[in-house]
Amino acid sequence: MKLVATACVLLVLLVHVVSSIPPGCPERCVCDDQHVVQCAEQDLRRFPTGLPLTTRQLILNNSLAHISPSTFGNLRKLAYLDLSFNSFCKIEEQTFSALESLVMLRLTDNRRLSEFHPQAFSHASALQVLDISRNNLSRLNVSSLVALAGLRALGSYLKISMLKITPC
Repeated sequence: MKLVATACVLLVLLVHVVSSIPPGCPERCVCDDQHVVQCAEQDLRRFPTGLPLTTRQLILNNSLAHISPSTFGNLRKLAYLDLSFNSFCKIEEQTFSALESLVMLRLTDNRRLSEFHPQAFSHASALQVLDISRNNLSRLNVSSLVALAGLRALGSYLKISMLKITPC
């Protein structure tokens, strides 16, 4: 009888744990009930598929080499995106345009990242914090930042002597 009671308690605990895991979490990522998806340090070479549409925070510190406008699909609720420590060379036109709720974008420590398309952040009107620290940027087009009316902080440890500011 005691064994049956213990089994029932374990079953209830298992059901609770399984029900608290959000559906649709990509392989090699961890999702929680606060709409946070962490795919950090998994040596991913491709953007994970099957992200929950309710994702609010996405952390992808890996070895990704490419992102494009289609990468983020329908992640309309995404507010925080960390793409630090990847292997991007450039950020293409309208890469972040679908992310209308994006408030903070971290692109730090992408040592190969040397350019942003001037329209990379178009339509990301909610963006308040853009951290592009410790990249290999040699040019920054001011027009790509001026269009971000809500931008409050630009985390940027750029080598000013090597940086060319391109006018609008």
